Amino acid sequence: MVCGIDPRTMRAWITQTLVRCSVQSTDGVIAEDGLVVVRERVRMRRSRKAGRTLTYGAVSDAPFMPQRALTLPILSFAALAIVGAWLGGPWLWLHYVGKPLTTLAILWLAASMSPASSPRYRRAVLIGMALSLVGDVLLMLPGDYFVPGLIAFLLAHIGYVVAFAPGSSTKAKLVAFALLATVAGANLAGLLPRIGADLKIPVLAYVVVLASMAALALARAWTPALAGATPRSVRYAAVGGLCFVLSDSLLAWDKFGGGIPLPALLILASYWLAQWCIAKSVAGR
Repeated sequence: MVCGIDPRTMRAWITQTLVRCSVQSTDGVIAEDGLVVVRERVRMRRSRKAGRTLTYGAVSDAPFMPQRALTLPILSFAALAIVGAWLGGPWLWLHYVGKPLTTLAILWLAASMSPASSPRYRRAVLIGMALSLVGDVLLMLPGDYFVPGLIAFLLAHIGYVVAFAPGSSTKAKLVAFALLATVAGANLAGLLPRIGADLKIPVLAYVVVLASMAALALARAWTPALAGATPRSVRYAAVGGLCFVLSDSLLAWDKFGGGIPLPALLILASYWLAQWCIAKSVAGR
């Protein structure tokens, strides 16, 4: 008894006060033996102030954006682009509208992912997607803009290379590069004899950069330290890189190899799946 106050009464009063203060900012508070145990999870809806978000107790400057809200626009724009390319003629305007809007919406998705793996990773991916958007516009315009579009996508893949290169182990890189070199070699063996002499060097340069990007993305998923720290991010990056190889292989065989069935659906669907996965890989978890 101190100054007429029972210590147990004072202890209970302090505990109740701390609980009332803490509950304003946390998802829940548990009082045990006078100690306040604050749950790690913080409500995201309480953190939408001044463009800052609280995630697992950390502060992120990334703008809040409900990523699920972008799913419907992405699917809608992609459907417009595919249907417009499929029908052609008077419906081709749907392709002209839907194609850049789809890539732009996926770019917005990448910008809204929070918390990001790192600011550097996000910037590199956003640069890659912005250059992809330029390539999309160049390749869909009437006229022969194949080489400028190819260059835009080559630079986009360099952006992705910058994002994917750090952190993976040498062993994982060697195995991934061997695998992608085999895939690229098989494609080139069938396609190079059908490609004009003026396009051989640009196509070869593009294939080298594309295969390197996919190999580095795959190597991240095969590196235990990265796979353990950010499992979803590295898986999304790996799937995105491989889908890009698939999409560009289909495009090459359609353009130079005599055509493929349902080219608009197969090429564009696999392309935007690749970009969507790379956008999702920005999240640092």
